[in-house]
Amino acid sequence: MSAVFRWWPTRVRQMAFPLCLFALLVSLVTHAVPVASAHSYLVRAEPSAGQLLVEAPRVIQLWFSEEPEPRFSQVQLFTTGGSVVQTVPMSVAPEDPRLAVIRLAPLPNGIYTVSWRAVSVVDGHTTAGNFPIGVGIGPETANLASATASDAPSPVATMPQTAIRSLAYLSTSLVAGAIAFGSLVLGPAWARRQAWLGDASAIPTSEISAAFGRLRRIAVAGLAGGTFAALAGAVMQAASSAGTGVWETVARVSDLTSPIPTLLLETRYGQVWGARILGLGLIAVAIASLRHADPVTARGRQRWAVATTFATLWPVTISLNSHSASLPAGITLPVVPLIADWVHLIAAGTWVGGLVALATTVISTRTADRTSSIAFIGAMVGRFSPLALACVLVLALTGAYQSLILVASTGALTGTDHGWGLLLKLGLVAILIGLGAINLIWVRPRLVRRSTDTVAHSGTAGRQVAVLANVVGIEIVLTMSVLVIVGAMTQLQPARDAWAAKTRGIFREVAAEDLSVRLRVNPGETGYNTFSLGMTTRAGKLVTEARKVALILRMRDHEMGDTELVLTPRPDGTFTAGSGVASMVGTFDIEAVIRQDGRDDIRVPFVVDLDVPPMPTPSFTASSAVGKGVTGSPGAYATPIAPAEARALRNPIANTLASAERGRLIYTQSCVTCHGVTGKGDGPSAVAIRPPPADLSTHVSLHTEGELWWWVTNGIAGRPMPAWREALTDDERWDVVNYMIDEFSPNARRTP
Repeated sequence: MSAVFRWWPTRVRQMAFPLCLFALLVSLVTHAVPVASAHSYLVRAEPSAGQLLVEAPRVIQLWFSEEPEPRFSQVQLFTTGGSVVQTVPMSVAPEDPRLAVIRLAPLPNGIYTVSWRAVSVVDGHTTAGNFPIGVGIGPETANLASATASDAPSPVATMPQTAIRSLAYLSTSLVAGAIAFGSLVLGPAWARRQAWLGDASAIPTSEISAAFGRLRRIAVAGLAGGTFAALAGAVMQAASSAGTGVWETVARVSDLTSPIPTLLLETRYGQVWGARILGLGLIAVAIASLRHADPVTARGRQRWAVATTFATLWPVTISLNSHSASLPAGITLPVVPLIADWVHLIAAGTWVGGLVALATTVISTRTADRTSSIAFIGAMVGRFSPLALACVLVLALTGAYQSLILVASTGALTGTDHGWGLLLKLGLVAILIGLGAINLIWVRPRLVRRSTDTVAHSGTAGRQVAVLANVVGIEIVLTMSVLVIVGAMTQLQPARDAWAAKTRGIFREVAAEDLSVRLRVNPGETGYNTFSLGMTTRAGKLVTEARKVALILRMRDHEMGDTELVLTPRPDGTFTAGSGVASMVGTFDIEAVIRQDGRDDIRVPFVVDLDVPPMPTPSFTASSAVGKGVTGSPGAYATPIAPAEARALRNPIANTLASAERGRLIYTQSCVTCHGVTGKGDGPSAVAIRPPPADLSTHVSLHTEGELWWWVTNGIAGRPMPAWREALTDDERWDVVNYMIDEFSPNARRTP
């Protein structure tokens, strides 16, 4: 049995304490803020884009693809003249972190543009957009074209952010790879070299210390790089989140209300960042303890085992800010993608950092005994090759799993920037695997065989060492390129989400004369839609020149006349316009009119069916599976969804003083024990209820009277909320609704 396994029980004991310490650290971080996905994109708004309201809304609800960071996210309302009417920070609904609630001051009648800016709670990416609404105006006077609607373009990889993130990955690799190389490769290889010489004393102590000292210096370099990347990343993140310049952000660091202190002390990013700094500190202590502890002694092996543990657990803090710290649709265990990303980072770090350590050790191995030197290098290659092969297999498995989650389709792979980045990365990795195969299949067997032959073969073995050094050098250059690509990919929207946003809505393609005309209606629902028209010749050439491109819309089911919508050209070659003209459910005939110089108008017919927008699917965000597993926290639960007919119910009982008083008596008798006097879900029985009762002071203002009455009547499936259909009459349940609206809804109006 190899020497490395003879001390395995000791290693397990040494790993126990740091493993538990880091598990607790990760648990606290993930418990504090639930796992979420990267990039906050608007899924749905209430009121919706282009909606005409009879009276001003008291709240605006925005459902995002994942949780926004409320301290750096806000909504502004603009008039058609561009004046700012209100600037309101977002607040996140306690039971659905993807729902942002914006409470508005009273608004006069008019047309407004709702401009939102959201910062991702996971990785800090910023997204923005806007949409129009009308208040107190009729369709005949509404000119919502004067208030634009748009989403910000997908994030692009910037040079500074790419450099910082690539440095973070490289630093992780150097630390994990160098320490793992010392424990799993260099130590056992040195033991074999001792066996080759037959007398351990034949190897100078200084030579042993120098060999392991080089690994420590590699780890220290990675530690320094990781510290710089963490500090610089925090500054750039604070500047990006606040929308300020880097130097301006740094200049205000002494102000506790400025972006940097706010980011680090009050956000999830800051919690993960603190864990990362703590991890760096623990690794620094572990590396310092290796100064006089080489893994050729029992004590040295113990210390290297502890350092290896910390080095492999540290990447958890990077995974917590990655795309894999997400909960895509269909993933019921949010911790699985997180673990896959962590294992992926460990395997990549061990492989990449191990290559750097191998190259450094091979180049610096200079002894008087050439034969023993070649035997030592052969032993190292013999141990590193299987380790590298295992890392590649792990990378293949975890990479395939991540691709299923983050890419999911060939269209997303070839039709998005993130997908093309992945293809480029895979191409370089394929070359790396080919080079590794050369080492494994051709160099390693010859080097190992000739290193144990007679001295007469030392010249041939020396040439194999030169080939090995050259191949490993090329591998290191390619792995650095892969890390740069990965650093850029982390700033891009995942291919799955980008492709879904790119292809959502209704798509039609029709051939007309010598053109192929493509129409996209996004989101393809009643209300405000973006109409995009693209044209190509039969040879596939994009057509961007046209004197006029317009759409004529008419509804089949109702005689409402024709509506013309003129499209404007965009840099991507399409012609686009937004409009709320398709505001009814039904079938629309849409005729595209393309007017070009020197030819008759081209008219292209399309047929589209529009339906009402669905309610957003609420997110289930357990307080992260990691944190939940250690702390037993029940986590946060999604906002329940009532059926459409419930939302349409109208309250037949006027909200008078008498009705509210009747509702108060019922609430005091039947509801206060769970929901509490203030409605915050803090009644005397609430402590024993899991999940906890709803906070009525938040939810009442977010739902219709019909929804509230429906939940009181039927209860909520999967929640401790009981049904009161048998205990209370219909009118009594409406009285309870009136009381809750009167007591817990801001700006509630009572009927005189």
